[in-house]
Amino acid sequence: MSWRARLDSITADHISALRRTEQEVSEVDERARAATARMGEMAGAAHSESETPQERAAREAREERDRSAREALARTAALRSEKHGGAKHARDEVVLPVDWTDEDEARAEGYGPPKSWLT
Repeated sequence: MSWRARLDSITADHISALRRTEQEVSEVDERARAATARMGEMAGAAHSESETPQERAAREAREERDRSAREALARTAALRSEKHGGAKHARDEVVLPVDWTDEDEARAEGYGPPKSWLT
C-alpha cells in the first residue's frame, strides 16, 4: 500500500469522525435548547400560578414604572440631542480647553503659522 493512499484513508476516517461528532453535538444542542425552553415555560407557568393578586399588582406597577422611566429617558435623550445640535453620543461632541483663545481657534482653522513651543 502506498503512503499516499494510507494518508488519504486516515484523512477520510478523521473527516467522517468529525462529521459524526458535529452531528451528535448538533443533536445534543437541539435537545438542550428544547429542554431549556420547556423549563422556562414550566417556570413561568409555576410562577404565574403561585403569584398572589398583590404580587401581580406590584409586578404590573413595577413594569409600568420601568416603562415610563424608559420613555422619559428616551425623551430626555432626544431633547438633549436636539439642544446640542444632533450630537447623539459624548464622543460626537468637541470639548475645547478652558484657556482656548480666538488665536488658538484661528490656528485650528488653518490661519497663520502654528505656535511654536520653542518661543
